[in-house]
Formats: sequence, C-alpha cells, structure tokens
Amino acid sequence: MSFALSVPSLDALSPGELDDLYEQVAALEAQLRARLVTRRPAPVPDRALTLDQAVTMLGCSRSWLSRKSNSAKYGGYLDQDRRVKFSEAALGAYIRARGHV
Repeated sequence: MSFALSVPSLDALSPGELDDLYEQVAALEAQLRARLVTRRPAPVPDRALTLDQAVTMLGCSRSWLSRKSNSAKYGGYLDQDRRVKFSEAALGAYIRARGHV
C-alpha cells in the first residue's frame, strides 16, 4: 500500500508553517510508532468442540463431563441444536493453567 501526500513545496512555507507542519508530522510519527510497537498478531479463531472432542482433550469420561455441573465448569454450552459444545481456547487455557502441558 502506498500513500501519496499532496503537500506544497517546503520552500513555499513560512517559518511558522514549517513549525506547525513539523509538529503535526512528529505527532503522527509518534502515533504510528506506538501502534506498530504494540500491534499483536490477530488471535486464532476459537473452535467449538463436541463433547467427545473435549473428553479426549481433558482425558476424562464422557459421562463425567456431560454432567451439567462439570460441563459448565469447563465452559460447556448448548449450541443451536441443543448439543453440548466447548470452547477449544477455554479448554486449552484450563489445561495450561493446571500444568498438564
């Protein structure tokens, strides 16, 4: 992507206009630097896992995880078809926090 700015020749600007232009350019440069330094890669999209996939990931039994209290503890929710699903990111965060990985 290329940006072409239409600015008058610097020779045509008065000393006061040069000072104003420099202040504007310096402020813009500082904002741009701050954005570039703090940018992060886009987050990986989260996936919805089925009950069986979550069981495999957690290493527990299907019957245990399908209990409402246990599925809620691990971020389980009902999808539009009323099937229990789990956030892959939430399960991964739980596993990392527990020190299993």
